[in-house]
Amino acid sequence: MIRVLAVVVVALVAVPAAVANPTVSFTVAGTAGTNGWFKSDVTIYWTVSEIEKVTGSSPDCQIAQLVSVEGANTRTCTVTFAGGTASATASLKIDKTAPTGVSASLARGPDSDGWFNHPVA
Repeated sequence: MIRVLAVVVVALVAVPAAVANPTVSFTVAGTAGTNGWFKSDVTIYWTVSEIEKVTGSSPDCQIAQLVSVEGANTRTCTVTFAGGTASATASLKIDKTAPTGVSASLARGPDSDGWFNHPVA
């Protein structure tokens, strides 16, 4: 009689969990104008994930940063951590000055009963 001995070897390998590095994002609040411009001061709200891993940050990384200078503005929040850096840049345009000296007039008066029924040049 022949006896067969089977041996099963099971190897358990520990796979480290994915390590999440910090990320930087932002939202802005202000009175929107047209074509991407704001008509008021703008507040940038920075958000940093995995904040407990951050070892340093740039001066622009305030939680709420008020921007009041008219024109094109750029603010960058950069954080450092053991594995490197992460950053986000907010670019915004502010124009709080209302237009002045803008007027319009018609080249001719209305046709009958106050209506224009022919082109106005």
